[in-house]
Amino acid sequence: MAVKFSKIHVDDLQFVYEEIEEKLRYIVKKSNSDWLPADVYVGLKTKQADLYIAYEGDENIGFIITENHPNIGGGPTLFVLAAYQDPKYNQSKHGYELLDRLAEELKADNIEFETSRPGWQKIAPKHGFKLVSYTYRKDL
Repeated sequence: MAVKFSKIHVDDLQFVYEEIEEKLRYIVKKSNSDWLPADVYVGLKTKQADLYIAYEGDENIGFIITENHPNIGGGPTLFVLAAYQDPKYNQSKHGYELLDRLAEELKADNIEFETSRPGWQKIAPKHGFKLVSYTYRKDL
């Protein structure tokens, strides 16, 4: 069955946010991210971020949250703030296709995401991504 993405309008956020919030907490826990689900909510409410929910038929199978980051002297970056796919589905190729379409529409110079999860070192290059930096931090 085909996967379709639905961009969630800010007025409809209240109807879907609770459903994704649990998955955002899971992402933060697994990746040691420095953002909170509340930060994502604020970004979505203020239209600084966009939420796309993936459906296979009527079944919600995941989501992608993006931001557009301007670059000095170049085109913007499509930044993937968070992405989640229900593990019982194997439809990630559709998410990468969505990102490519969004980047093309934005006339972006690149697509970026940050993660500390080691599994991405094998997966990301298969989709054209390369590791460009690590962030080290000491929390006090």
